[in-house]
Amino acid sequence: MIIGHYGVGFALKKASPALSLATLFIAVQFVDILWTILVFLGIERVNIVPGYLESSQLQFTYYPFTHSLLATLIYGALAFALVYLARKGRLDRVLTAVVISVGVISHFILDLLVHVPDLTLAGPGTPAVGLGLWHSLPLSLFLEISFLAAGIFIYYRTTRGRGFWSGIGPLLLGLFLTISQVMSELGPPPPDKKALVVVGFVTYLVIAGIAYWIDRNRLPRVGVDFVSVKKPLAQTGG
Repeated sequence: MIIGHYGVGFALKKASPALSLATLFIAVQFVDILWTILVFLGIERVNIVPGYLESSQLQFTYYPFTHSLLATLIYGALAFALVYLARKGRLDRVLTAVVISVGVISHFILDLLVHVPDLTLAGPGTPAVGLGLWHSLPLSLFLEISFLAAGIFIYYRTTRGRGFWSGIGPLLLGLFLTISQVMSELGPPPPDKKALVVVGFVTYLVIAGIAYWIDRNRLPRVGVDFVSVKKPLAQTGG
């Protein structure tokens, strides 16, 4: 799954409105961001196989350090601990740490829906799982877009724009993500693995940057509990 993860990021804003949308986007895509680095370094491996699946031209041959259940749970636990320690003295430290941890762990859960059985439980030699919805292009696209649309809807229920562009920003970002998803599935395969992961890494950071700009220009809606947020909006990034 690709853009569906961003749907989770949008939705988690409701659980912790003080968190920047950029931070939530990085949390839900942390596993894939790390994956691009490890593939670039030759630690994890992937093959580009045109026509491999209806919705994916990538054959993941070795990625236990990022996409196994054990690795994901470890990253989720580390994220919780780091956020909890970093927010010492803040009333919302537990909630914030839980939200970030859930964002990280959600990656495996959503990937489980679309991947073929190549997600190992604890690395090589352990059972591999995956429901394989990537075998169906219409079904996988519907699932991705549904997750993203639901997340954007929840985000709009949580925040409101301070101007025209911040008002339509989430919709434009959602449209961009959707078009990118369709093009990646219907377009030609990447030229090589290095290009794949370099472009992927940069794209993740650019999307997080766009999310930061959108989010810092939006306000919480009336009735949304902004837990322990006492600084001006521009200073909190949310």
